Amino acid sequence: ATLSDFFSILLPKRSKRRTNTHLLDLDDKSVDEEFEAEMSSKKKALHLEEKSLLTNHNKKGTYMLRFHSYEAILASSDGSDCVTIWDMKRSDKASLIHNCNPSETRMTSMCWINERNNSLLLTGCEDGSIRIWDNVISTNALNHAEPSLSTAFFAMPELVPNKRGSGLVTEWQQSNGRLVTGGNTNLIRCWDLQSEKCRMKIETDNMTSCLTTFATAWDYVHNSETSEGYSGIGPDILLGGYGDGIIKVFDLRAHQQQKPAQIESKKTSRQKKGKELSEHTHWIVNVCYTHCGNNYEVSSGSILGDVKFWDLRMFRSSLRTIKIQSPPMTALTSHSRIPLLASGSHANFIKIFTPDGDVLQVIRNHKKSGRKIGPVSVVTFHPNIPLFAAGATDEIISIYGTNGNKHVK
Repeated sequence: ATLSDFFSILLPKRSKRRTNTHLLDLDDKSVDEEFEAEMSSKKKALHLEEKSLLTNHNKKGTYMLRFHSYEAILASSDGSDCVTIWDMKRSDKASLIHNCNPSETRMTSMCWINERNNSLLLTGCEDGSIRIWDNVISTNALNHAEPSLSTAFFAMPELVPNKRGSGLVTEWQQSNGRLVTGGNTNLIRCWDLQSEKCRMKIETDNMTSCLTTFATAWDYVHNSETSEGYSGIGPDILLGGYGDGIIKVFDLRAHQQQKPAQIESKKTSRQKKGKELSEHTHWIVNVCYTHCGNNYEVSSGSILGDVKFWDLRMFRSSLRTIKIQSPPMTALTSHSRIPLLASGSHANFIKIFTPDGDVLQVIRNHKKSGRKIGPVSVVTFHPNIPLFAAGATDEIISIYGTNGNKHVK
């Protein structure tokens, strides 16, 4: 079975609730017991053990982490001028990139592009600049060139560095070579990265709060046994989370000046291209799309510790809400193929939980060193396998994985 199928039993489903509970008999009890046993087995299979600790000496913290989808590589950033490339097989540094952004400015965005071919690393700075680095991953250990700057341009020239804002926020869409950019401004731009030309500009009508995160309702189905392709509504459906708790839904096929409209109690026309989801009340930490179980679900979380789940096909109200932790929740992520989420807190703990709110683990200490983990600043899952990384406001990056990986493809 694929990874998604293997853990699909953990998805919240109405079918799990038996509607004929008044007809309990031996067969019903047997089915329930088998179901609970399988649930317990799958949850145990997702227990994460600390595999390694990566020490980024002389760094004040880790603020971005990105696993490569196909190589045993992890990129980390200290949020200032340095990106470290880690060889996961050796648990050691492979290379170092100095981003060369202006002093006293932050790197606030980072992602891998072209992962299946010539992998490049994209970094974004709060001054609106984009840099794309080549030779980041070595294909020849005997003749490895140092990372080199492939191209650079200003994606959001109106951005002004602001230590209290989100800086530059990006979303890379591999399927069409499109880079979406936003941040401390009321504009969103869509770039054709190959030509470095802006193809669309959207005014968000939000002058008082910055954009904090992007998510696309479209994802590549990795390593499928039956077929390979994409899952979701489409790459033109874009979600943006904001500092005031609003989540805006944009259809990028709309006219450049199309503005989002707030959902009302009356029926909205299918021609309407934008919506606002206003159930959160504070800073949106992250918005995640997952395609496990062929669900069309998006999860979102705010700094207050509330996590909400939305159906992409009907954004009138959230499907359910989980109060996963007390504020502040400083990090949130979701696995793209497994019904599994993780949150982090400045109160020095990480929670691993399922979409129905069942907390599988609370991590407070480094098993290998016995030290308490630092205030958590970033958490991320590997896109293909049960592998997890967490960074804090100290020098340590923790790597966690499952013990048995027979189901991993």
